[in-house]
Amino acid sequence: VKALIKIINEIWDDCREHLTFSEANSSPFTFERGIFEKAKVEKKGRELTITSQEVTNTKYFGNLPSMPEDLNKLVSVDPPESESNMLPDYNKYLEKSSVLCEDVLLPFLAGFKEHLENVQVFLGLIDAWLLEPRVVFSFLDQTFDGPGCIRGEDEKDPSKLILYRAYCLNVDSEMKSTFDIRTEKGREELKATLRYIKIYEPVIQIEVKDAGEKAVNGTYTIRGMHNGVYFYRRSGVWDGKPAKFTLARRKCGSRSIVWGITCAPQDPTNSFRKMKFYWTQATEEKLPPMNGWGNAFGGINPPPQILHKVDV
Repeated sequence: VKALIKIINEIWDDCREHLTFSEANSSPFTFERGIFEKAKVEKKGRELTITSQEVTNTKYFGNLPSMPEDLNKLVSVDPPESESNMLPDYNKYLEKSSVLCEDVLLPFLAGFKEHLENVQVFLGLIDAWLLEPRVVFSFLDQTFDGPGCIRGEDEKDPSKLILYRAYCLNVDSEMKSTFDIRTEKGREELKATLRYIKIYEPVIQIEVKDAGEKAVNGTYTIRGMHNGVYFYRRSGVWDGKPAKFTLARRKCGSRSIVWGITCAPQDPTNSFRKMKFYWTQATEEKLPPMNGWGNAFGGINPPPQILHKVDV
């Protein structure tokens, strides 16, 4: 009996923080959770995205199993101490039963044990429902981990989570699918779709050429995501020292978003600071613009030409 009480109290401690109370909903044992229910795969033009949106669920689980009347006649149940702690104090109830004689106590404990098992099942259903989002979160973390995979807000809709973004030229020109990631079937179908997408995802490289600052010229390859788009890097030499040249989209001030070509020392003990060579205003396109580049502080005329190299 004591072991059951301990388990019940542990389950309740996990559940009670998700209780929800409002004037519109005064039902006890109503719980709230946030969960990513669906993942949406959508391709427009050559850009493909996988997104998900967190929704809030509320569920009423009914009433806590009441103490059997025959037990309540022998030992009365004290009411819960507060609105947020709606369970009786079962330890205190057990202590009160110690005054019963042995002939009465043994059947009482058997009945009390059966009641506690019913309470455990009731709370277990609540706990399983509240744990479901963790299964989904774990799936998202494990599945969307690698090139193209990001966990960031959509720039136009902060409540939407972008999980994956790629440029897939060989996938159907218009593609739209939705998967219920609360279910094992939905999660497996999404994983299969992601594998299909990756087969046809091209490796995009950016060729920077004809810049007056010759050190920036060369082929830049994808190295990760920044501000919701790919950024590109190449290794080279600047001022006689090894350096990493980066082509990335960045915020400039409070409103402007630009693409820039910069470099930083490969060896952090080197003394030269990060250099900014060329920049251009960002557009709706997720790839760096091919035109409109100008000199930054470290740039030399002419500004570069930008080519998108797609290896499919």
